[in-house]
Amino acid sequence: MGITKDNLPKVMTAIRKALGLSQTEMAKRAGISRQMLSYYETGQSVPTTHSLDSWILAVKLEINKLKPETPPN
Repeated sequence: MGITKDNLPKVMTAIRKALGLSQTEMAKRAGISRQMLSYYETGQSVPTTHSLDSWILAVKLEINKLKPETPPN
């Protein structure tokens, strides 16, 4: 099952929480307001393409912080 408009709010919330970020921290990293992130996570609003891209980039950056650095060969 993929990500759909219906489950996007739950997915966004679950990922943010798995990264250990508050809404304020996640919103700041994504360059959106905390209120807008709250609307996305509760399904009151659907993210624009730009906002979703910013959120995805912020998540990727956070996940990269969790990965151990690979030593050069």
